[in-house]
Amino acid sequence: MTVVPVILAGGTGSRLWPVSRSASPKPLHAFGSGEPLIVETAARIEVGGSTWSMVVCGADLLGPIRTLLGSEMRYLVEPAGRDTAPAVAAAALALHSQDPDTVMVVLPSDHRIADVDTFRKRLGAAVELAEEGYLVTFGIVPDRPETGYGYIAPAEHTGEGHLVERFVEKPDESTAARYVADGYLWNSGMFVFRADRMIAEMGELQPAVLDAARRSVGTSDADVLYLGAAFLDAPRISLDHAVMEHTTRAAMIPLDCGWSDLGTWQAVWEHGDMDDAGNVLLGRTIALNTSNSLVWSSGRLVASVGLEGIAVVETPDAVLVVDRRNSQDVKAAVDLIGEVPEAKEQLAEGAGWGRQLPLERGQRFSVDRYDVEAGGTLPWRRACECVPYVRVLAGEADLGPACGRFKAGETVPVTFEDSISIANPSEHRLSVLVVVVCTEDG
Repeated sequence: MTVVPVILAGGTGSRLWPVSRSASPKPLHAFGSGEPLIVETAARIEVGGSTWSMVVCGADLLGPIRTLLGSEMRYLVEPAGRDTAPAVAAAALALHSQDPDTVMVVLPSDHRIADVDTFRKRLGAAVELAEEGYLVTFGIVPDRPETGYGYIAPAEHTGEGHLVERFVEKPDESTAARYVADGYLWNSGMFVFRADRMIAEMGELQPAVLDAARRSVGTSDADVLYLGAAFLDAPRISLDHAVMEHTTRAAMIPLDCGWSDLGTWQAVWEHGDMDDAGNVLLGRTIALNTSNSLVWSSGRLVASVGLEGIAVVETPDAVLVVDRRNSQDVKAAVDLIGEVPEAKEQLAEGAGWGRQLPLERGQRFSVDRYDVEAGGTLPWRRACECVPYVRVLAGEADLGPACGRFKAGETVPVTFEDSISIANPSEHRLSVLVVVVCTEDG
């Protein structure tokens, strides 16, 4: 038996805007701890029989994630996200082709767990159930009624866990209270199962997903496997809806380990390092007559006066002020903002590869400075048909085979289909200026 952790690095985490955005999503940020969430995830999944891990991600995040995690990981790269069921199906097929006895430990890349030792012990129990052919999930022991999570109703015991009676969607407040009283557990979105068992279940319950995944998976001896375009034929569906809610072999391991999906600023505050007034203060901050609040600075000094239960989040190009109790609604604000650059494209400092500093924005132009750490890679996607100009300020930039390498003082117009990578091949920080000026026809 080989145990392989599979880290799912998809999703935007838009409820944690303006720090988390599609170009630099939640797993690449630390949110108050010393390491980005995806690094925390990789560090906690040391399990018996596991010598390496797989990361499932999009092409635009491959560079930043490899910078954070290194070449010891193997990477399964999606042409576009299709939710968790297609991602898991492709991973299962790839792993099964290498070792038919593989047990997969499927974990989101952006959760936080306080008690790692307990998690590892319960993970061992989940692996034992998975070897018996169960599809195992973790049910989080709730400490309160919560409307932001789905729930799992446990049935009779099996091993150190339970069979699953049913999965239920996110409830309203009164229903959540009843679920907690009745012994339901939170649905964690973490799973353990044999690759062959998942392939069989997917073939029975979701043949279209399995077929698209099978046609997209090739063979590769390198540490990166790119899925083919056939992957886009898969229906967009979560693993819960595709398989777990319908299988007769679902089992659950109860887990009480200080878990959080860290999905909102409320959760960041709850799991942060609070002062005597109940404040979580991150970065250059001053709090006067402020209590039970989160104040986050990405660089500029942020002063709060007379606040109660508020989250203030500052980044170089956007500021969020929200009642913590309404932090689930931040996603609606992002949707309202629409397609402006601040909604999706800003990459904050600490995203693994370096930082972006927006210098100027206009109706038809933008000027940004990017600092890329030694060995790092910045995925850059253009937002219009205009040709960007890259000016190397310091260091050496590798713009790929179509453009070549450029040194400090050189300027190059970049022509490409829709995206490039700005890589730093040197041992020193690379700084570039990216200028986009749109003509009336651009």
